[in-house]
Amino acid sequence: MRLTLTLPFSKGPTLVGDPANTAGNRYKTCPVVVGNRIYIAGGENGGGALQTVYYATQGANGVLDGWTQASPLLSTDAAQAVVYNKGINLLGGDSNGHGVDWNTVYQGAISNTNPSSITWTTLTPLPGNVSRNAGATFNTFVYSIGGLIGVNTDSSEINCMKKP
Repeated sequence: MRLTLTLPFSKGPTLVGDPANTAGNRYKTCPVVVGNRIYIAGGENGGGALQTVYYATQGANGVLDGWTQASPLLSTDAAQAVVYNKGINLLGGDSNGHGVDWNTVYQGAISNTNPSSITWTTLTPLPGNVSRNAGATFNTFVYSIGGLIGVNTDSSEINCMKKP
């Protein structure tokens, strides 16, 4: 079956900047959908990597409500975000927004009673530093695929991590 978009895109709520780093608009974010919410973790602006996390809830008509700040993480941008067990996993990323990649894997457990409360823990790292990678989940595995190492070195490695 082929789906066709028949309705035009409409503008949603403006994504809030980082209060600790006001050097411009956010890009290279790490978005994931958990339940009826879209979470945006990290990202970058003109001043480097960001540590803020925001979420917006989808209304019945598909329109997002405003963005609400959630528990922050360490600064990261260009990481890959995937969902596991109703939580957020961030794989790799650029630690400062200037090509300093790392192999860190974060898991964010979202509170059942407060969607703004995320408990971030560090998991076993990827086997190598990488950013701008792709990610996927399949059965009991999380995959980090390709990406960049540093500013412009392509990574052809496929890193695999078993889900906790």
